Amino acid sequence: MPATPEDRVEALRSDIVEVSVGPNSQIFRTHRDILSATSPFLKDALRADSTSVTLPNETPIDFELYDHWLYFHTLPARAINLDVRAKQDALLRAYLFGARFVDILYKNFIITSVIETFHKKYPTANQVKLVYEQLPPHSPMRRLFADSYVYGGAKDDSWAKTVEQCPRDFLIDVTMGLMGRKAPEKKACPWLVDKGKYLEDVTNA
Repeated sequence: MPATPEDRVEALRSDIVEVSVGPNSQIFRTHRDILSATSPFLKDALRADSTSVTLPNETPIDFELYDHWLYFHTLPARAINLDVRAKQDALLRAYLFGARFVDILYKNFIITSVIETFHKKYPTANQVKLVYEQLPPHSPMRRLFADSYVYGGAKDDSWAKTVEQCPRDFLIDVTMGLMGRKAPEKKACPWLVDKGKYLEDVTNA
């Protein structure tokens, strides 16, 4: 992501490249230096002589959200206005997109947005399964989901009805978290105390 306003102006002067997304090849047109600013994967894909990128395995709706973030550093209105479950689903797809494209800044933005939904709803069993099946053990999102059950499960007993649907690794993480936690108190929720523990270091990104 351009570090200064001057860098951003320069990025907006760069060439336009075509990004073909999905099996139906929906075309997005994006500035080269914007598209390659925070993703090493896309930077490598955009060689100096390349005028297009093909992403056949991605969905246009997920790329559209990413493209909006690249330009405005926010979520588009269509994502903000969703009900909480649909918003969480969209955010999780966005995080997985960021993981595939090795975009740490995007992942950090998305995980912060996920945390903001926890005042309404904690993750469902299906959302837990998605995260644990597609992300590695050291993933901050996996840690956040386990912590949400360790510290927030007592406030919402609906998860207990579907706990058997959750992956074994998740249940182990929750058990270890319960064994290590102190007496429950609201301020102990780690995402409220320091959400930085779920963000990745961007120093070398």
